[in-house]
Amino acid sequence: MSVIREVSLTMTEVTAFIQKLEEKYGFSTEDFFADASLKTRVTEDDAFQWEAFSDHRRELTRIEEEVRREYLSKVTSPQGSKSPSPEDQIRLAA
Repeated sequence: MSVIREVSLTMTEVTAFIQKLEEKYGFSTEDFFADASLKTRVTEDDAFQWEAFSDHRRELTRIEEEVRREYLSKVTSPQGSKSPSPEDQIRLAA
């Protein structure tokens, strides 16, 4: 029986895999999902990977936004100073 491994990819790695698929087939991810006829030009394995990498990228983006939002909700200003504007809070989080 084969062993199943779990591999976690970073946003950079996921984006690189998607970019390779876009270069290989000559169209963007948006086009891949919008135009069903383009999917017929992609091998079944590549289509599966393209969809999986796109889902993974969406999930990583969602988690990143959630962490940023949570962090910003906990940022406090020092006693006696005015509270930072929302724009300043975003700069602090970045």
